[in-house]
Amino acid sequence: MTRIVDLSHPLHSGMPVFPGSLPVMVTRKAHIETHGFSEAQLSMPSHAGTHMDAPAHMIPGGLTLDQFSPDRFIGSACVLTLSLLQGDRIESGMLMSHQPVIESAEMILIHTGWSQFWGTGKYFDNYPVLSAKAASWLADFSPKAIGTDTASVDAFDAIDYPNHQIFFQKNIVLIENLCRLGDLPNSGFTLTCLPLLIQDADGSPARAVAMW
Repeated sequence: MTRIVDLSHPLHSGMPVFPGSLPVMVTRKAHIETHGFSEAQLSMPSHAGTHMDAPAHMIPGGLTLDQFSPDRFIGSACVLTLSLLQGDRIESGMLMSHQPVIESAEMILIHTGWSQFWGTGKYFDNYPVLSAKAASWLADFSPKAIGTDTASVDAFDAIDYPNHQIFFQKNIVLIENLCRLGDLPNSGFTLTCLPLLIQDADGSPARAVAMW
């Protein structure tokens, strides 16, 4: 029997957004009782909730999500489970023991456990991130995508976003704000994470689902 785990946070008005981003608003514009149908208007940043980053998010002239084939967003995946504390850096030495599963996977997910703080002020405060050296080490495997259960692959106070730059230079798309990574096996599952087909998209909310 196939098991399916949804790795996405639901989109709704008032949901957490990266500090400084516009809020998510889901506004009911039509009601069955009045109009005969129900319809809502959605207003949100392109990087709201569980979402995907394209190289165009940081690199002038970089690829946009709609320029990737849909098969870029589906593939065999692995989870790197790390026990981390607030402010920790994920160093390459912490990842090397995972190399066999990394080499066998097309998509790499980093499980820090930080999604437990989703909806609290702590979520955006000094969450664990990769060091630039660790990001470069992962990028050398050229995965289709790298995902994390934190708000970003770079630190909240990053200025030049070194990890984004490292991955985007190799056209690796990024998935941020994942959840339930602890419910997944270390490897041997398929990840499907499809962004909306938005023209010239620097990013998009996405529905991430694991199946095995």
